[in-house]
Amino acid sequence: MAPRIPNSAELINTRPVYCLDLTFGGVEYHLATEPIDIVRDGRVIHYAEALSDPDYVEESTREGMQEGNSVPLAVYLDGVDIADQVARGHRL
Repeated sequence: MAPRIPNSAELINTRPVYCLDLTFGGVEYHLATEPIDIVRDGRVIHYAEALSDPDYVEESTREGMQEGNSVPLAVYLDGVDIADQVARGHRL
């Protein structure tokens, strides 16, 4: 069964939840700006609240072309010793 797509009325006063799949040090992480469960390929994947909320504004130029910008995003990996992982050769 295909997921139900919300209608426009259901999206009023809502904001997106950003999700990131990250493999670091051989471990797969599912991170989001708030806790959420997503169904993918018939299985439920839990995304932990571990991303900062990106400060993103959609804009366009006078010519109507959208300019590409980078958006800062912080990732929080509880219980992971980043310095140890980098010393083992794992880099983000």
